[in-house]
Amino acid sequence: MKTKHFKGLIRHLCLFISLILIFSGSFYAKEKNPGTGFFLRGGVGYSPAVTMKSSEANLEISGGGVAAVLSIGWFLNERLLVYGEFLGDLFSGPELTVGNMVYNSPDSLTANASGFGAGIGYYIVPKSIFAACSITFASIAMEDKTLNLKTNTDLGIGLSFQLGKDFQLSEKVLLGIAARAFVASMKDQGGGPTWNTNSIGILATISWASRGFAK
Repeated sequence: MKTKHFKGLIRHLCLFISLILIFSGSFYAKEKNPGTGFFLRGGVGYSPAVTMKSSEANLEISGGGVAAVLSIGWFLNERLLVYGEFLGDLFSGPELTVGNMVYNSPDSLTANASGFGAGIGYYIVPKSIFAACSITFASIAMEDKTLNLKTNTDLGIGLSFQLGKDFQLSEKVLLGIAARAFVASMKDQGGGPTWNTNSIGILATISWASRGFAK
């Protein structure tokens, strides 16, 4: 993917999120709707099963590592919200499968799958169960600092799902635990083979809402 195209995708995504926030903010200022407001949610945890596979290249990269997600959005009403999201999985020393042969790579080799996008979330009140889904632009990157090797794919399309249970810490802050699943497909740089990645992770989360959360 050319740099110009990449910047265009980012610009259009940022514009989309900005328009939603501006429109919602204007509506809030006009109607004084107490159900609307800004929303922040962050999560850090562990993904025990991260897989990056290319059938065309006959190569699979797998392992477990750190999972992280950050969401910034706007409540449209008491339960429904829209948000922009950044997410990623990072692990070192992955297991490499080439054909039927399995190799353990050194810890100097790191791999990560990351993405950014926009989605919709829903709170089941008053149980404080959070469910969300987002469409993302995603890519895979690998680096070995010892060998001075670095490679990454083009941007592809992915989906991120999250289901969590939150507990009220204060009127505006929730702490929780969530399961997150992420799937994506993208082309290698230069029109190379197609890569598919998927991961499942458990996150410790913290959420904040400017309007507060219903008890």
